[in-house]
Amino acid sequence: DKNIFTISLSLSFFAGHTQTTLIVYFLSLSYLLFKSWQTKKYSIGFNLFIFYLISLLIIAVQLIPAIEMYRQSIRETLATESFYKDQTLFFSSYFMGIFPDFFGNPVTRNWWGKINYAESAIYFGTTAFYFFIYQVLYPKNWKKNISQFFIFFVIVSILISTQNLFSKLIFNLKIPLISSSTFSRYSSIFIFAGSILASLGLSNFIEDLKNKSYKKILIINFFLTLVILIYWVLILLKKLPPEFITYLTIIKRNTLIPSFILLLIIFLPLLKYSFDNRLKFVNEKLISIIILLLLSVELWRFSYKYIPFSPTQFFFPKHQLIENLKRYAFNERYDDYVSTNINSLYGINSIFGAEPLYNKNLGELTSLSKNGKINITDRASMQIPNGPYKPRILDLLSMKYFVDKTDNSRNAWVDFYGLNNDFDSRFKEIWTDGIYKIYLNKNYLPRQKMFYQVQVVKDKNKLLEKIIDNNFDYKNIALVEEKMNFSFPKTGVNGIKI
Repeated sequence: DKNIFTISLSLSFFAGHTQTTLIVYFLSLSYLLFKSWQTKKYSIGFNLFIFYLISLLIIAVQLIPAIEMYRQSIRETLATESFYKDQTLFFSSYFMGIFPDFFGNPVTRNWWGKINYAESAIYFGTTAFYFFIYQVLYPKNWKKNISQFFIFFVIVSILISTQNLFSKLIFNLKIPLISSSTFSRYSSIFIFAGSILASLGLSNFIEDLKNKSYKKILIINFFLTLVILIYWVLILLKKLPPEFITYLTIIKRNTLIPSFILLLIIFLPLLKYSFDNRLKFVNEKLISIIILLLLSVELWRFSYKYIPFSPTQFFFPKHQLIENLKRYAFNERYDDYVSTNINSLYGINSIFGAEPLYNKNLGELTSLSKNGKINITDRASMQIPNGPYKPRILDLLSMKYFVDKTDNSRNAWVDFYGLNNDFDSRFKEIWTDGIYKIYLNKNYLPRQKMFYQVQVVKDKNKLLEKIIDNNFDYKNIALVEEKMNFSFPKTGVNGIKI
């Protein structure tokens, strides 16, 4: 349905993950063009393309501000060579397509793979992987089949998500959003395309069983059995790369069950072949049910391990510190103590955040705290390094409160900020339980404040130098880069002088 098509595209953008939206739009448009070419029904393709454009009009209300925000963010600036190397997978990472815990798992605290588990999890089922291979090796009606489209994107996904000349070229082209995004996440195309191919492979597999076309099945099963045999021989003989040998125990334990699943699927056609015309209940329907149950169990096991659930009280405990933070910092900012991701759930506001499009100017300002020089080191979250200018930065960020534990901040004040012992003149203790303390920052700049004095400093570097100058009255003077075309009134409301 055209309406569902349009709404689905639009909602993918409003969901809030721009890189995923880009993939959805690109794949859907590519598939639309491919089907139009394959079926020669260009008029239908054109009509769908119109709805594709309509979805762009719908999301324009958020897309246009998002583009402007992206232009002013630090995202592109810190997409460096080291970022490319850190955020791409190795080709060996695709072992996780068969063995989800080949490189361990953070839940069992033995993860040793590239990047992190969330960015590397390209698993869509060991059972599904068998039928993915089946479809890739034996697609039916190649010219009329959509397999060629999805096989092409499987290859593209592997190439763009791993370190190689192709992904390096994409990175060096500096394509907005594409080149500055996490390359490993393009493996999601592999998961999607692989799942489609696996469903087609299962359909062809069942059809071949029904038609007793065992030749293809036996060839693929022989090939996979040989691969599994070689794999385990290499493991048992320890003929693996040195970094793999170090974690050999994890590899052996975590690949045993997936290997057994593959062997079980390889055995199923032999069961059908052996009992043909003898046991009527051993048919393709029974085998289909066994396959689906097997896939369901292994995916449930994967999801249960990947997203473990714990009682809510472990995540949101009742604690005097948090209750008092909610009391004091309800509509004010504090130097965070509670994890950044859950501050909002408690209704408290930290000066920090994990905003991937945070403003470049803000990043430049906060990076001054170390030595008064611009040195942005993180493109996804604001950093305020320890240094002599940190107190001024905290004041400018309206940090009204901060949490101290066992007087760590008080004792380290000179070491952190390179200042004399002026802690008591700047901060006032307003709550303690003997271990934790909440302090009021006497010098903070209110979140909302009227300024009646403005200074124009066109040079950005000079502006930043001035704003951290100890002699600058940041509480009463606002600095701007361009002259403002209006004058401030000399009187306030009802003629009262200001």
